[in-house]
Amino acid sequence: MPFTEYSRQSFHAIGICALGLFVACGGAQTTEVAQGEIEIVTYDFDPYVFYSEEGEDGQRIEREGDLRALFSEANDYLQADDFENALRLYDLVLENVGDDEYERVTLYNSGLSLEGIGRYEEASQRYARVIQGWPASTDGKDAHFRLAECYAMLGQYDSVPALMEHVLPQISLSIDERVEARLRWGNALLELRRFDEAALQYRGAIQTNEDALMRFDPESSHVDDRPLDLSDPLLAHSFFSLGRVYHELFSEVRLVLPEEVLTRDLVDKTQLFEQAQEAYLEAVRTGNRYWAPAAGFMVGQLFEDYYYDVLATEVPQDFNEIEQEVYFEELRQFIEPAMERALAVYENNLAMSYRLGANNEWVDDTLASLERVHTYLRTQPEWEVEHEQVFEGTHPHSPFYVDHMQFRAHGDAP
Repeated sequence: MPFTEYSRQSFHAIGICALGLFVACGGAQTTEVAQGEIEIVTYDFDPYVFYSEEGEDGQRIEREGDLRALFSEANDYLQADDFENALRLYDLVLENVGDDEYERVTLYNSGLSLEGIGRYEEASQRYARVIQGWPASTDGKDAHFRLAECYAMLGQYDSVPALMEHVLPQISLSIDERVEARLRWGNALLELRRFDEAALQYRGAIQTNEDALMRFDPESSHVDDRPLDLSDPLLAHSFFSLGRVYHELFSEVRLVLPEEVLTRDLVDKTQLFEQAQEAYLEAVRTGNRYWAPAAGFMVGQLFEDYYYDVLATEVPQDFNEIEQEVYFEELRQFIEPAMERALAVYENNLAMSYRLGANNEWVDDTLASLERVHTYLRTQPEWEVEHEQVFEGTHPHSPFYVDHMQFRAHGDAP
């Protein structure tokens, strides 16, 4: 699953990224700016270039242009999300510019344009050129993150860890960039189902911010050392993703006989449940408008998964019809609180989401799940079909129903 699809948001808004890149080419001139404002850098260069374009009638038209004006126009298109026209002008500039500084920025901006129209392979090539040609520059640093996004969108998750490992030692990284690098690294590992390594990166992201919080002095610390606010999406996403790791591990513990193995695995499963729930709740506590409702929804899912996983426990095959009926009746009574808890969580998540002013897919998913669980509890006659599936081992939560899952060895420590 692509990184942006999984994370449900991009870390860099395309238009915002371009704001700090209004540059031309040649000798640099920098304006003085107040803290927190965008620094505008301009360059002197030979302003004229001759080029040709295709007219409306398909004929080539010879034109004379000002590179500064072309570059500025391309930036305007980029900020307006008109990526096709932005790319057209950036490519024209690249064909005619001979200055490294100007080429670097134009390459980076053209990468943003290619991303905007979904041409991730070509965008990744441009970001790679920026990293290779100007590794110590600000654009070179930022290109690491954009290249990681392109890799994720292309499903090339195995290329992300090395990229983030390469950028992290750079001393110019701010706290939010260090957190983002760890988060992207962890998300790639999560997609690769390397759960222990992913959890290590998520904890590293959270610890990076905690360390910054401990040492930050508003009077003397640099702005890049400022810790993230609790509601920052990077921090909230890190807690959410850590919950996903434990949730996946929890789901991989399926309950099988004999009884001594089942009992041991149920202990492991309960521990992973608690770890997942705590990480999700930390994301809820951030109050982030996007990730708090997402985490609240996942807590409800966690209770549902617990209910169905226990329901689908391997059943002794020598049970007769009466024994099966008694077994499922007692089992349903045992696990019913989990489904009731899921209902309460979904209801509370909706209330929280409305207070936060959230209106996104997580709210929609919560509403759908709330109705689905209500319907499930009202249609008890259909449970007989579910009981047959459990007994036959064909229920979706049965121990060996999903072949591609990488089950932990029963009894292994989480």
